[in-house]
Amino acid sequence: MGRRQTAAAAPSASVLSTDFGRYVEPFFGSGAVFFDLHSAGRLLDRDVVLIDSNTDLVGCYETVRDAPEEVVRALDRLAAGHARDGHAHYYAVRDRFFNPLRARRRGEGAPSPTRPSWRRCSST
Repeated sequence: MGRRQTAAAAPSASVLSTDFGRYVEPFFGSGAVFFDLHSAGRLLDRDVVLIDSNTDLVGCYETVRDAPEEVVRALDRLAAGHARDGHAHYYAVRDRFFNPLRARRRGEGAPSPTRPSWRRCSST
């Protein structure tokens, strides 16, 4: 669900049609509908296309999908640094790692609102 919708407004897997071969989520965002359908087993053996123009969000989902153990280790390191240095640690990490990454992702050929990032994800 996007920031303007509430979870109560999301259709549950039980009310959506079962007669489809491809699931396309054009504005993935939090992925509430996708994750509901996936957890209900409704996407098994179906082609799934997840799309979002937010490169930071797409990068986050791809990293969680492709390297979950590394994500857990990185989150543990971030939590330890925050426990030690609080806000100073947050700003140091943001400025050192994420601002340059965001700039590279938005460079030439990067997705934009008119050139969305198309990502195909496995539903299994």
